[in-house]
Amino acid sequence: MGGKPFPLKLGDDRQARVEAWAAERGIGSRAEAVRQLVDLALAAETRDAAPTVTSSFGAVGNDTQESR
Repeated sequence: MGGKPFPLKLGDDRQARVEAWAAERGIGSRAEAVRQLVDLALAAETRDAAPTVTSSFGAVGNDTQESR
């Protein structure tokens, strides 16, 4: 992320993790890093809140013996 320290006040450990996360993905700007992290957090929240669809055979999806 250039020569400047990442301008978030997260505490040393979290700040280092965010910097490493952004560097691994080639994200060079703070705004883009924040945008992507927010998108990931919102997607995870939505996924976690989604109800599980079940049938008399159990959960519906591709998790079968054949797909493993």
